Amino acid sequence: MLNNTKKVILKILSIYLISTLLFLLSIFFIVITWKENEIYDKSQQSIREYKRFLINLINTHDAKELKTLTSKDNIQSCIFIKNKKIYCNFDLKSIKLPNKRGFFYDKEWIYYYTNLDKSLKNVQIILKGTNNLNQLNKYKKKLFFLIFIILIFSSFIAYILLKILIKPLEENIKVMDNFLKETTHEIKAPLSIINMSIETMQTNMLTDKNNKRVNNIKTATNSLNSIYEDLTDIHFNSKHKIELVEFDKLLEQRITFFTPLLENNSLTLIKSISKS
Repeated sequence: MLNNTKKVILKILSIYLISTLLFLLSIFFIVITWKENEIYDKSQQSIREYKRFLINLINTHDAKELKTLTSKDNIQSCIFIKNKKIYCNFDLKSIKLPNKRGFFYDKEWIYYYTNLDKSLKNVQIILKGTNNLNQLNKYKKKLFFLIFIILIFSSFIAYILLKILIKPLEENIKVMDNFLKETTHEIKAPLSIINMSIETMQTNMLTDKNNKRVNNIKTATNSLNSIYEDLTDIHFNSKHKIELVEFDKLLEQRITFFTPLLENNSLTLIKSISKS
């Protein structure tokens, strides 16, 4: 029974840990998605600000002065006026420009492309900045470590709480086990004496009234034997196996059990049992 209690504890802990892990992982993905969007938003905001700076520069300076432009906040740029490259500090061959203006990405960089035909003199601007995903990877590692610590700590707390809750049950099980052990031991000796006495009794010398009394004793003894076998099976055989039942033997046992009761009531049982 104590082994069954340990199995129950393990099952409860397994269910708790799996559900806690699933909950923490869902929180992890929510937080990572939020953090990723935040990083992209910051990168896009920096590029937008740099774009406004470039537009202001194009409006107030001559095209020749733009050739001395330097990158700002790790944002690289290429400027074309009337399809003529005025300034560029990164390789355009590695990227494919989209048809519409806006942001586009690759594994390491975030790009921005805009065409200012109407507001300026046929100006095209391509901006390139880091997507800062290395920050996201660092954040993931920290979050994974935090989830691991929380899982270990919650498992330890859950185990302690389960032990505290199940301790009274374990004590009751121990008391019941001891009771069964002592009971089966105490019942065995008197049952053996009664069975031996009944078997050696010369019933042919008894009156009909006493024979009925002996049959009543046999019936009661058979009931006690059945209870004793059940108690022994519960105490010593905690693992029950599924086995084929030999119905003819089982029926013979039941008939033997009720035979004294039938004789006591002057009844005769006619049986015909074929072997299974």
